[in-house]
Amino acid sequence: MRRIRADIGRMELAAIVADTLRAHDVDAVLVGSSVVAFYSNGKYVTDDLDFVSHKPLKTIAPLMERLGFQMNGNTAVHPATKLYVQFCAPPLAIGRQPVVSVALETAHGTVETLAPTDCVLDRLMHYYHWNDEQALEQALLVARSQKIDLRRIRDVSKSEGKLEAFEQFRARLRK
Repeated sequence: MRRIRADIGRMELAAIVADTLRAHDVDAVLVGSSVVAFYSNGKYVTDDLDFVSHKPLKTIAPLMERLGFQMNGNTAVHPATKLYVQFCAPPLAIGRQPVVSVALETAHGTVETLAPTDCVLDRLMHYYHWNDEQALEQALLVARSQKIDLRRIRDVSKSEGKLEAFEQFRARLRK
């Protein structure tokens, strides 16, 4: 078993958690701001790793505890690192649309996560529905760093009734 160290990186920790859960038939998809941090090449920094899983916390908690984490509700904290892990309720969706995860091969292992376009859409949903300006900035960081499907983002935005907000995103993206 790999050791959790104070200097552990976000993607290394994500791979350790993902590998441990996968070895016990627990699905886990990395979502949220950690995905932004990865796809923006570190331009965005966060201390949390959010995973969506269909398995209940009572199944996940003992596995996290084997890694040295202490569970507090849906949050796992390890004494050796400031990084922490949160487990979010399913489904894995963007707006009303289900999402298929992609396998991201890292130097530390495989992590199931959102594709860049889905990461941008996830952040835009926070902007569209909760007026979260930070989420808009995160979407822009990813869109500027990765190849994304702008047409798909427009179509999903339109289906959410947020075409005007999409146009604001696209205008800022062009700047």
